[in-house]
Amino acid sequence: MTKYKPKEFSSFVPRKPEDWALWGLYYTLRLYETAVEGTRRFNCGNPHCGMETAFNGRTGWVPPRCLYCGEEFDWEGVFTEKAKICLRCKTIYPRHANFCVFHPETEKVPLQEYEYRKKQ
Repeated sequence: MTKYKPKEFSSFVPRKPEDWALWGLYYTLRLYETAVEGTRRFNCGNPHCGMETAFNGRTGWVPPRCLYCGEEFDWEGVFTEKAKICLRCKTIYPRHANFCVFHPETEKVPLQEYEYRKKQ
């Protein structure tokens, strides 16, 4: 079986001015659902499915497969981010940086890549 990487559920974008009130209500309910209840929503990565899967992110359990098409999810890297860090001064940099800027000009201090868990 093929594993598909789930995509973070995206909210709709209002196209007409009268939809803005509906969008505000929708956004507020989703914010409450995520912050207070801990519900996370993802779309199935299967191009033939794309259905939404919801689960409680606080329990630490993630669904192994899609409820609709049954294909297995590939959760690797979904809840982690990569960055770079200077091992001397512990300054965190984006992934495209290569050297720390807070050390004397005579020496170049290379950065190390590391992964950290995204806030849920």
